[in-house]
Amino acid sequence: MSTIDLARKAKDLHELRSMIGELQAEADTIENELKAFMDAQGADMIMAGAFRLTWKLITSSRFDTAGFKATMPDLAARFMKQTTSRRFTIA
Repeated sequence: MSTIDLARKAKDLHELRSMIGELQAEADTIENELKAFMDAQGADMIMAGAFRLTWKLITSSRFDTAGFKATMPDLAARFMKQTTSRRFTIA
């Protein structure tokens, strides 16, 4: 792949990510409007045509790693696992 091809693909990718960001912002706005409507109705499930909208409170339990590290740093260090990954960015 030539330098010109790389530059064109990078430009295309940058533009597509920008479009995705704009569309995500629009989707988030619509989602927030739907949530606000459901909150105003006091409903956690509404049928909208063929769509079932749910906006429910979910309770979950998770391990508090920050608290574990703070209260038992030696034990936490024994069970920490380091990982390596690669990140692609375009600026």
